[in-house]
Amino acid sequence: MLNKKIDSNFIISIIGLPALLVVFFTIFGGNRFFSFINFFNIIQQSVAPSFVVWGICFVMIMGSYDMTPGVTIILSSMISTLLAIKLGYIGLLLGGILTGLIIGAINGFSFLLFKVPSVILTIGLVMIYGVLSKGRGLYLPDGLGLLSHAPYNLIIWIIGGVIAYFLYNRTTIGLHIQTLGSSEKIAKNAGVNIGKTKLIGFLICAIFGGIGGVFYQSYGRFVQPQIGLTSLLLVFPALTGFFYALAISKRVNIIIAVVVGQLTINLLMNGLIIIKLPTTIQQMVMGALLICVVAFGPRGSSKNTLIVK
Repeated sequence: MLNKKIDSNFIISIIGLPALLVVFFTIFGGNRFFSFINFFNIIQQSVAPSFVVWGICFVMIMGSYDMTPGVTIILSSMISTLLAIKLGYIGLLLGGILTGLIIGAINGFSFLLFKVPSVILTIGLVMIYGVLSKGRGLYLPDGLGLLSHAPYNLIIWIIGGVIAYFLYNRTTIGLHIQTLGSSEKIAKNAGVNIGKTKLIGFLICAIFGGIGGVFYQSYGRFVQPQIGLTSLLLVFPALTGFFYALAISKRVNIIIAVVVGQLTINLLMNGLIIIKLPTTIQQMVMGALLICVVAFGPRGSSKNTLIVK
């Protein structure tokens, strides 16, 4: 009986809201929404934000905030494009990974050095990175857009998910991050190196964000530098997906929940566009959803409860 209850909760957590969205938008959007091509596009649109949010998990779960994923996407898109022109697809992927590695190292060491709240620190770093990214926009040449097409994007998506799952659930650093998020005092008493764990968390976050930037650039083919905090808007839908994933993480592993969250958010955004709601209404719906998933998400009962430091 217990197994049936667990299985039922697991299934409802995964397909509950997505199923409701499919029914709603099929009624009002018809075949424009309910079609294989549209659903396949939604899946492909979930690849880039999934990478970004997998990275965010490693910082947020350990109890910190990282506001730099948006500017990481922009810088990664720019650097990977420049390297891709010289080195092809190797340069494209290498640019994303190296950008993430550098930004993650700066974020992590700055957090350890200045010892200020992570949200304040990373907002300041966003403004600094924004100045560094100032310049003309960059186009990714047409011959380098293979990662925007199946099966290549889906293969890397699956590989990235497996790596994220392994890092989070099967490694010492993943266990330390989860322990640190539950209680820094307990983590310290258990022998966890707090500084090292936080540094690696920021590194993982930025590297996954850098790879996400490669996919964003592969889909859009053009990146425009942004100054100030405007880069935060890039990751707002992805962050909404993260909080939705956090809300269902009591029953679904957070790495898997991220995929469910991104698919759900993209279902919603796609449906709102298809039924031709004004942009202002779309933003209101997204904002209302964010408030709801945070308000009704896990509190103290979940191992992934968010305690921000």
